[in-house]
Amino acid sequence: MKSARVHYLLTFALIAAIAAGCGGPAKDAAKETEKAAPAPASTPAPEADASTPAPEAAAPSEPAPEASTDTAATGSGPGSIAGRATLDGTAPERATLETEGDPKCHAMHANAPLLSDREVIGPDNGIQWAFAYIKNPPAGDFPVPDTAAELDQIGCAYVPHVLGVRVGQKVNIKNTDPTLHNVRAIARANKPINFAQPQGTPPRERIFDKAEMQIKVKCDIHSWMTGYLFTMDHPFFSVTDDFGNFNITGLPAGDYTLVVWHEAYGTQEISVTVKPDATTDAKVAFKPAA
Repeated sequence: MKSARVHYLLTFALIAAIAAGCGGPAKDAAKETEKAAPAPASTPAPEADASTPAPEAAAPSEPAPEASTDTAATGSGPGSIAGRATLDGTAPERATLETEGDPKCHAMHANAPLLSDREVIGPDNGIQWAFAYIKNPPAGDFPVPDTAAELDQIGCAYVPHVLGVRVGQKVNIKNTDPTLHNVRAIARANKPINFAQPQGTPPRERIFDKAEMQIKVKCDIHSWMTGYLFTMDHPFFSVTDDFGNFNITGLPAGDYTLVVWHEAYGTQEISVTVKPDATTDAKVAFKPAA
């Protein structure tokens, strides 16, 4: 029994010695190796907490709007027509008007005769005093000018010979001559005009309330005095200058019918396409009067 106890003690001591030898130097070496090892390049992300909801995915971006073709949206402005009326033939000489019936009118033209404004042909056969306008104007609100138009009587002639005004616009009819005139406007849609206008009297104001083409104006005292008024319900019109040129501005892009009227040569119509921010050329050629 004693020998068995001794054997047990010896065996226990041996096991303890082996355990101490294995855990000492090997464990210390492992600690030194751990200290010498470099730190990891990055710290792994922590695991997601099940109690925290995952962030929502970003909403997809909206597609860019398509480019607009609307004139206002693209910043494109109105267009214009630059036209010219010419005579396709030999230009006639301007007729001389006989003014002897009124000594005052005759005296004003003592150095040069008074010439008719019926057929005035300028350089390169340009026709003066033709009236150009848009037959199918665009819809819109076009304010009436605050400035009054003027029709004067100078040198026993109407100046200008052809005048375009807006419906509702004031027209001041003046007499600059040192003689008596009688103004008569042969209107059909509008109220006719017929009044005497002595020299030195103030201008007479008139307003036309309806659109009307070529209202003939004449003087009952001086039979050679004639002129024409056009009363328009839109601003798209022009009178040709001494080169036959005219300009119609502020037109929205579109297709239009351009009408050109002349006292001696009649009327012509042409189709014109106006583009935004662009000037369209328009040419009209008339034949000589028969």
